[in-house]
Parts: sequence; C-alpha cells; structure tokens
Amino acid sequence: MAAEDVPFVQNYKATVRRAQLIRQDPERLSGALLHVAKHLANLKFTIWEKMQQILHFTPVTLDPNTAHPQLVLSGDLTSLRFTLRISAYTLS
Repeated sequence: MAAEDVPFVQNYKATVRRAQLIRQDPERLSGALLHVAKHLANLKFTIWEKMQQILHFTPVTLDPNTAHPQLVLSGDLTSLRFTLRISAYTLS
C-alpha cells in the first residue's frame, strides 16, 4: 500500500457514510436542463435549413457518351441510376 492511500483507508467509514446520505431538498438548477426531445426532433430539419442557405441549385446536363456503362440516364439527361446491366448506349 502506498503512503498516499493511508488517509483514504483511515477515513473510509466517514467517506462511506457521506456517500450514503441523501439530501432532503436537493437544490434545483434553473435553466440548466435541456429539453432534449425539442432539440433532437428538429436536428435534421435545422441541418437541412442551414444546408439550403449554403448550397445553391445548379442545373446539370449529363452526357450519355461519357457515362459509365452501368449508369442509366433519364430521358431529360438530368438524373441517373445504377444498374447491373450494361447500357444499350455502349453496345452500339
């Protein structure tokens, strides 16, 4: 046992007694608690709103001649999806 452990062992009973005491009227902390449900429920929406302020819409037109064979472009060439089948564009 180290020398710094001796006071702890000597005061062990008093320490246990103090730890087991329950306060009759615990003091309330006003304003210290958060309404967790309020903050977490709106978290996704808040982040989405901030992203909308930062990002701006820019139209994009995709080129079917340079697209990967497993990407299928929409008719208006503005969106795509992945498929396991090879596109008909690459076969011709």
